[in-house]
Amino acid sequence: MSSAGHGVGLLDERSHAVLRFVAKRPRNRDELTRIFVDSKRAWWPEDLDRAISQLVDLGFAVDGDDGLVRRTVRSPL
Repeated sequence: MSSAGHGVGLLDERSHAVLRFVAKRPRNRDELTRIFVDSKRAWWPEDLDRAISQLVDLGFAVDGDDGLVRRTVRSPL
């Protein structure tokens, strides 16, 4: 089992979707809004905020100057 997937089961469906996008490259909030709110997905802005908060709170991502960045999860030695 890959350590990168450890704990992903803690995420809800929307947080997992956002994580898949930021795994490819950092995304700022405007990009994430276009992808998830202003698209066929038609999420409420609050749903996107909750997904980002969950990723940051659980340590899967960092919301920094470059946008939302996936944090590499490694198992302890």
